Amino acid sequence: MISEEFETTNENHQSNHRQTDELIHSMKSELEQRLQLLKEENRSLKEANEELTAQLLNNHLLEGKSLLREGEAISSLANEISDLNSEQLKTALKEQQDVNAKLRAYIDGILLNIVENYPQLLEVKSNGQM
Repeated sequence: MISEEFETTNENHQSNHRQTDELIHSMKSELEQRLQLLKEENRSLKEANEELTAQLLNNHLLEGKSLLREGEAISSLANEISDLNSEQLKTALKEQQDVNAKLRAYIDGILLNIVENYPQLLEVKSNGQM
């Protein structure tokens, strides 16, 4: 009778152990699948981030070109300086200073973006490395 109880207890223990092993295996499999999905999502988000950064840099470049065109249009005023009075010269100077300030802010923004995202672009290479 004791041996029967022992065998029954032993069988129950083995059954519980198998169920636990199956549960652990199932949980491990689910976690591995979830990890794979998260890795794929992370990769996708990194790619999207790189694309958005490139778009941002491109937009800054276009904005800079636009500011330069504005500067060129205003610089054509230099040809007319001899015909302008003092007040007109002050206005033209103020416009040039405003364009200059915008260009400086634009260049500062680009350099800050490069320093934060692509510092390797600012590395100075010696003649032997080119």
